[in-house]
Amino acid sequence: MAPFFLYYLAAIGNPNIDVKLDILKHNLTSIYDSIQSQFDIMINCYDDTGPKIKEMLSSLSFLNNVIIHEKKGRLVELWYTNPHHELVQNYHYILYMLDDVKINNMDIYEFINIKNTYAIEFLSPKVIGGTWEYMRNQEDNVLAFANNIELFCLLLTPRDFYKFISINDVENNYTWGVDLLLGHFKIKSAICFSFCVSHMLYSTTDGGIAGGQMHDYIRKHGYQSVSQINEKYPPIYKTIFLS
Repeated sequence: MAPFFLYYLAAIGNPNIDVKLDILKHNLTSIYDSIQSQFDIMINCYDDTGPKIKEMLSSLSFLNNVIIHEKKGRLVELWYTNPHHELVQNYHYILYMLDDVKINNMDIYEFINIKNTYAIEFLSPKVIGGTWEYMRNQEDNVLAFANNIELFCLLLTPRDFYKFISINDVENNYTWGVDLLLGHFKIKSAICFSFCVSHMLYSTTDGGIAGGQMHDYIRKHGYQSVSQINEKYPPIYKTIFLS
């Protein structure tokens, strides 16, 4: 029997909403093909594209419940005002996704098995098109334990989800720098290179604003620079081969 599964879309809206909806439809169909069971989706929508999103989702018969939070704001601003987060505790597993990340290959049951076998809290697939080379430069059968994973796609339990939300800061609403502090927060995280997603769209984030927020965020936690964090918590600290 399939786990009670939630697809959690971190934020969605313009620009490129048609491209993002194509990605979303592809991802949801891929998950259904993998688990062969209905599942739910929770969406944070930051503009007036909600009706268009709902129309597309209505064509997908394998979705059980569609839960949409609509409010202007960026990532953390949306999460901290989402009144539906209490529902997350009802699920066994949550797949957290950004709106411009496309699943290339992912066996959900095997992904869950790896997470449980190695007691991983935040589990990411390989990421093509991300910022950091180490997110994509290992062999397919490698599991890399990491202090820093880019937050594009994460397999979580409800407990992990609430921990993820708690380490974010509304004053750092782009989330830059949160990925750097997973070791600091003692969160057991890993990258499974057997499965892969791609970052499909060029970021429109204002790097000056996001970078300034990031440096304020890491200073709140006692660090003066990214290099200081990486020296104490190397991005990847151990790799193993999966059988």
